[in-house]
Formats: sequence, structure tokens, C-alpha cells
Amino acid sequence: PILILFIFILLPILSLLTNGFLGVQALRTARDQALRGEFAIAALSTASAESSFGTARGNLLQIAPVLKILYLSGFVNTVDRFLSLARLGAQTGTELLTAAGRIWPLPDNWLANLPQIAKDLTQADINLGFIEARMPDPRIREARSLLAFAGNILPQVPDLAGQSARKSYLVLLQNNAELRPTGGFIGAYAIVDFEDGKLLSYKINDIYTADGQLRGRVAPPDEILHFLGQPDWFMRDSNFSPDFSLSAQRAAWFLEKSTGQKVDGVIGIDMYFIQKLLKNFGPLELTDFNDTVTAENFFEKAEYQAEIDFFPGSTKKKDYLSAVGQAMLDKTTVNSKVAQAVYESLNERHLQIYFNNSAAQEAVAGQNWAGDLKFTGDNYLALAEANFGANKANYFVKREIFLQEDVAKTGEIDTTVTINYQNTSPGDAWPGGRYKNYLRLFVPPAAQFLSANLGDGRTATMSAVLDETVLKKITSNQFLIFKSTESGSLNFGMLVEIPAASKKTVSFTYRLPTPAGGEHRIFVRKQAGTDADKLTVIANGPKIKYNNTTDLSVDRTFIWKKQP
Repeated sequence: PILILFIFILLPILSLLTNGFLGVQALRTARDQALRGEFAIAALSTASAESSFGTARGNLLQIAPVLKILYLSGFVNTVDRFLSLARLGAQTGTELLTAAGRIWPLPDNWLANLPQIAKDLTQADINLGFIEARMPDPRIREARSLLAFAGNILPQVPDLAGQSARKSYLVLLQNNAELRPTGGFIGAYAIVDFEDGKLLSYKINDIYTADGQLRGRVAPPDEILHFLGQPDWFMRDSNFSPDFSLSAQRAAWFLEKSTGQKVDGVIGIDMYFIQKLLKNFGPLELTDFNDTVTAENFFEKAEYQAEIDFFPGSTKKKDYLSAVGQAMLDKTTVNSKVAQAVYESLNERHLQIYFNNSAAQEAVAGQNWAGDLKFTGDNYLALAEANFGANKANYFVKREIFLQEDVAKTGEIDTTVTINYQNTSPGDAWPGGRYKNYLRLFVPPAAQFLSANLGDGRTATMSAVLDETVLKKITSNQFLIFKSTESGSLNFGMLVEIPAASKKTVSFTYRLPTPAGGEHRIFVRKQAGTDADKLTVIANGPKIKYNNTTDLSVDRTFIWKKQP
């Protein structure tokens, strides 16, 4: 009896515990290997985990009848569910890591691996669907969304990578220390060429090199003409629309008219994106400049090399940025940390993409990575700031945003947007100084303007026209609000100036009609080039009490309902 008890009860229990432990350890090993970019080896570890969990489940089923006699059916079911999901999760990990291993380290014929990668990802998505049905989790939903994106974009990758014809892409290097609506002032740009899946070349240029070649004159938007003081429009100011898809097409147009270069897409990056990569790549040694660049000192180093002793025709900025770019390419590796940095940058709008390939662009836009000016909800808000002060004041500017809805008994909603600015620049000396901010608020087309306040005693004057005649009528105790429309939204623009070492509060109030339905949604769009500004949303009214404080590192949606 003791031998039978050991063989049929104790041995399976011991085996169950051992294999369960081995499975967990194998997954931990796979995680560490994946973090180092060892995807093929990590796939072997997850396969081992899958086998261990399968064996453990077999052990459980072997002793299940005895455990059920002992009234442990609930325990059996719980452990069985855990082991089944663990095995399926390990199998999913194997498929994902196998797919990653087919593409990194990058083989010469990596384009030929795409069909099999697509199959691996499809099977992984099926498995995740089974897991999500039994264990709903936002992280699983997010992973499935990424797999759906991969399924849509992979068929387009051969074309994007120049399998049939050479492809060129314009990369806009946007300096968010001088904030502009799509991320920052375009101080430099790069042309990146691909052919047959290989990076042929990349070349960084100073933006003034292209702008200096523009023949003829292009009339700028009225705001650039009157508030920036530029009578002509150039590529450096082409990103005035916060809709990156629109601004990207304009930048590509200026590039072609200036240099004759046509491109197949546009990528916008800002300094936060580069800093995220530097955190993973580590210090970069720039031997030609006898310099070391880190995530912590990149801004200061880049600004010094780009601006100090600058003169027309100088190649100092281009040479320095090229050296940084080459040093990053030399240290390029693909691992989970780098992938996470890219993913965060896409979601936080530090990296934006536009493709001429309509199917690829649709896939990118579906993930909200195209920077489109699109909104959801009954009420929405997008701030678009443009630094028109020709300095880097945004490096010193902090802001807090408050959005308060006051709901009347009739159902109408008065929304007050309050922005608290603090300019920590120590003085007017470059790179800091006065923040000359052309601020636009994008709101629903049904919005009715009620009031605006810049905190300096002046009163608001509204105009749908912006020209010299209108500006001459603005007295010293007034400020102008320019009302216009873009991408189906109403926007109100005003010039806000925050001196160095000072604070300023700006408020704006508009009214919306009674929303339909019992649930109310507020969407707040994050501006490209900004960090994680503090955001508070409040709603007050009959049977309404809502208060939520978060940050605006990504787009945010807030939902409130009337209390019973």
C-alpha cells in the first residue's frame, strides 16, 4: 500500500510541483534572454516551459480522481486552469520569440522570412484570443492590438523596404525645446534610403540648406506672417498644423521644391525619442568631437554644437548630428528595452509616421501613430503651442492643465480650460528667455465661445480674419483671439507671452449643447513634443461629481455618468 501510495499519489504530486517550478524558471530565463535580444534562444526556453507545464498538467489529471474524493475539486479546477493558461502562454511566447528570431540578428534575406513571421504572429494571436476569453486583461487586449497591426503592416513591408524599387524617407529632427505643433522646430532633417531590404544610406542636413534652395515665394499661414514675422514659408515652419499627416506632406512638398528630392514617407522624431534610445544604448563616444553623449547631457551638447558660433553655411550642426546618428547605428541592437522605447515614443507622440503607401498609412493611423488630428467623445480638447520666440524657452517651461465642466440644469455644458505656465528660465539670455507662445485650442465645432483671460487685465476680441487691418484695431487693453477651422474642428488662437522667471495663468471657456445619452466622454489630446504635463479633469452639476488627476503623457479619455 505504501508503494502504491508513493507511485500513484506522492510521485505525481512531486512531479507536478517540480515541473511547475521548472516551467516558471524557464519563463524567467526566457524573459532575461529576450531582454538581451537573444530571441531564438529565448524561444527554446519558452518551449521548455510549455513542455514542463504540459507534464505538470498530466500529473494533475493523474491524481485528480483522488483529490476530488477528498472534496478538493475546486483546487483541481484552479490548478488545471492555471497550468492550461501557462502552457498556452508559453506556446504563445515561443511563437512570438520565434518570429523575432527570424528577423534579428537581421539576415541578408530577411524579407523572405516575412510570410513565416506572419504565420507565427497569426497563431500567437489565436492563442491570445483563447487566453483572453478565459482571463480578460487590458495587457492581452493591447498585445492583440499590436498583433493586428503587424498583420496589416507586414504585407506592405517589402514595398516599404524597397524590394522592388528604391525607397527614400524624410526624417524631421524636431527640437521640442523650441516647441511647434508636431513636436518642435525642424532644425535638421535626414534622407534615409532603402533598397531590397537594406539601408543604403542616410544623410543629415541643416534645414537652412534646403530652405536656401527654394525658388520663388510661398505665402505662409497668417499666424506665421503676423506673429512669427516671416513673410515667406519654408520647410522649417512647415509643421504648423498639429495634424502630422498634413504637416508631413507639406514638409515633403517643400523638400521637393527646394532640392528636387522626392520621398516615400516622412518620419518625425523629437529629442525625447533620442533620449529614450540613449538610455538603452548607453554613452556614445564621439571621437571626432572628443565628446561623450548621454541621455542626460544630450540636449545641452546638441544645442551647443548647433547654435554656438553658428554662421550661414556652417556644417557644425550637421556634422555633430551625423556623428551622433552614426554612433547610435554602430551600437544598434534590438532587445526588449529598445522595443519598449520605440513603442513608448509612438504612443507618446515623440515618434510619428507618414507613408505614401495608403495601406501602410492606414495601419499606422489605426494605432494612433500617425499623429492625425482626430477626436472622439462628446467633448474634446487639443492644445497646440508654437514657440515664436526664436529661442529654446520650452526647455524651461512647465505647465499644468485643468479642464472643468459645469453642467447646467438644462444640460448645457460650460467648459473652462485653465493652463498654469511657469517659465523657469533664469533670464533672457539664450537659450532661454521669454516664451512667446502662439496657443491654439481645438474644440468641437459646436462650441460657443464665452470668455478668455490671460491674467493681465486685457479683454478678448474675436476675429475670423487675421490681417493688418484687424491687428491695428487691437488696443493696448485688448488681445486678439483668431477663430478658424481645421480638420473639422474649431480652433481659437491667441498669443501668450511668459517672461523668464515668471508664471502665468491662461483660461478659456466655451459652451456645448446638451449631449445625447447618459454617459459623457471627454477626450484630451496630447501635443507632440511635450512630456507628461499634469492634467486634472473636473465635472460638476446636478447629480454629477467627477474629479480625476493624471498626466498627459498620452491621449486621455475621461467618462462620467449622472449619479442615481
